[in-house]
Amino acid sequence: MLLLGNDIVDLNETGVRGKFNDTRFTSRVFTESEQAFVKKSDTPDITLWSMWAAKESAYKVISKLRGTPVFSHRKFATITQESIVERLLVIDYQGDRIEVEVLACADYVVARGAFSTTSKDAETGVRSGIARLTPDAGSEQAQDSEVIFTAAERDSIKRPESAQVRFLCKRDIAEFFGIAIDRLQIIRPRVDGKSQPPFVLIDEKQCGVDVSLAHHGDWLAWCFSCPESGLPAAG
Repeated sequence: MLLLGNDIVDLNETGVRGKFNDTRFTSRVFTESEQAFVKKSDTPDITLWSMWAAKESAYKVISKLRGTPVFSHRKFATITQESIVERLLVIDYQGDRIEVEVLACADYVVARGAFSTTSKDAETGVRSGIARLTPDAGSEQAQDSEVIFTAAERDSIKRPESAQVRFLCKRDIAEFFGIAIDRLQIIRPRVDGKSQPPFVLIDEKQCGVDVSLAHHGDWLAWCFSCPESGLPAAG
């Protein structure tokens, strides 16, 4: 199976610009070599948040691969810092290496990591989406969640951003596979009080589609895997 993780950072959110000057923050989050790389970068904001988003994406992948670890950003080490300009980072966590694609523009940095548990998954496709948060639409979706989301989905939807990104991801999955959106659920259960990684159900059954959701500030991001076998037929 192909395991995915993603993250997005709104570069215009309060406190984001100039964060590379916060040595207390950078020393907590980044290794010494990562800190040095940020300092010498011509675009330190982009470099810092690219590595941050890559670490967050890798953490989501590792949580699916190993179970949710205690998240220490420094333990998710960037080992290909020079490749940021090539939009590819590799994050190492205790020997597991997660390849992460990073894209940056004036408004945001978005990252998507993937790890294949079998060699066949290398041929599995991935679809991604990015959208600006629409507060009114998010509120409507949250208020009308009785129709759009199942009770199990609503248990993990706490904010309009979460509702909107989940809806957009479900819509894209349904459109890509040519199925009705009401056959799909994106579930994020809680175990011992802790939220677990989200997964996709079709007709109440878990399928081979992996998914990752993220939101920050005014931006939403989602991605899902596209198994060659497609989705199971309605049964």
